Amino acid sequence: MTRERAKLNNRLTTIFSIDQLKKLSQTSFRGSKWSDATYRKAFQLRFTCGTTGYEELLRQSQPLPSLRSLRRKLQDVKMEPGVLYETFELLKLKVKSFSERDRNCVLTLDETALKAGYQYDKSGSCIRGSVTLPGHSGVATHSLVFMLGGISTRWKQVVAYHFTGDRVDGTTIILEIIKNACEIGLHVSCVTSDMGSSNRAMQKAFVIETSVKSDTHKYRITHQCDPNRYLYFIFDVPHLTKNIKCALVNGKEFTLSDETVAKYGLKSNIVSLNAITQLAEFQLNDGLKITPNLQTDKLMGSHFDKMKVSSALNLFSKSVAAGLRYLVEFGCGSDCLLTTAWFVEWMDHWFDLMSSRHPVMALSLNNLEPRGIQQCYQSFA
Repeated sequence: MTRERAKLNNRLTTIFSIDQLKKLSQTSFRGSKWSDATYRKAFQLRFTCGTTGYEELLRQSQPLPSLRSLRRKLQDVKMEPGVLYETFELLKLKVKSFSERDRNCVLTLDETALKAGYQYDKSGSCIRGSVTLPGHSGVATHSLVFMLGGISTRWKQVVAYHFTGDRVDGTTIILEIIKNACEIGLHVSCVTSDMGSSNRAMQKAFVIETSVKSDTHKYRITHQCDPNRYLYFIFDVPHLTKNIKCALVNGKEFTLSDETVAKYGLKSNIVSLNAITQLAEFQLNDGLKITPNLQTDKLMGSHFDKMKVSSALNLFSKSVAAGLRYLVEFGCGSDCLLTTAWFVEWMDHWFDLMSSRHPVMALSLNNLEPRGIQQCYQSFA
């Protein structure tokens, strides 16, 4: 009997920590103090089975901290500007439950404009407002956030941030984040950002060449953690769409190649903003509009309108393409409008392909070449 009891105790100590075993003899866990080891185990269970699964464990009277206790514990995590090393430790617990495919992720960086000035931070008992990025100084005008996100599974986590000025060199912190991600078992496959001047300068620092004036385009480098893999640099789809819209608005027209015109049987090689303006003016006084989201004053737009993805999507939409074809069909416009209609519809389809989460349309392991993706690549080329 004594031997069986000793075997049972040994088995229990491999499953539960000492404080958990003590809680098993109590009728309620309210007000309990938990060890760091128990908190680590609780976080790993929470990350693995989610909120619903963790609540089921609590309902079964498993000796674990409540969800509220876990949230209070997270309040102690240091969130000072820079790489969030404690966040990486928590992320490491989540990564342990990932399959090898789920460990593939992307590093995303984005910045937000701030009102320059100094303020007292009560949580950190310090004055905030200065640039915190190493090698830079002055008053902060932006906040730069770095976030890891899953490729095959949907998860994301902020892992670093800095207060920055107008000019930023983020190469050092990017390499540091990738190194820390590799150490906890993640595989960073690419770095994505918007097309701001600082981010383009950052890509050039990594010897990435994306200029249209160059005959060769470099968009990848050898991965620092694995020489047999590559680290890719790409611009995010929403910002690329906004920039194409702004280029059309500012330049008034695009010129398509003769090869594209012949391949798709187009009437001309000119994609014109005037064609879209003509459609907006045609339906201006109509109660029932063909394209209700297309407005004349929003085509040029203010600086803030140009920053909105919705403004670009209102222009590159199937309803605008249908409206242009309607003008031609009823003799209110020349056949040249059909080229603009084709381009607008093509842009709408490309955006859907690149941003959709639908299993049929989206890029995935089971759908490496969605319908129309090759045509999009060739037209961009």
